[in-house]
Amino acid sequence: MNKRKDDLRERLAAAYAQIVGEVAPADAAPVIALVEPFVEASRDTVTPPAAAVDWAAMAKNLASARALLAAHEAYVQMMDEEDAVEALLLS
Repeated sequence: MNKRKDDLRERLAAAYAQIVGEVAPADAAPVIALVEPFVEASRDTVTPPAAAVDWAAMAKNLASARALLAAHEAYVQMMDEEDAVEALLLS
């Protein structure tokens, strides 16, 4: 397997897991919609578990992969800004 492709799949899975693990499903809906076409099996929950997503297929769809990574970057940036504001308020 190609190391670069493995790295991309791992980044996609980690980005998705962080967002859906920390954000309410309603707020994570755009990210969930990005992975929906790549979910391998039917499920009983609104939020597909990371294990149900075909990350290899998503990695081949560059538009979807880039959109997920961009959403993750925006999420991380928002959390950093919230942490900075909280630190200012507590100091």
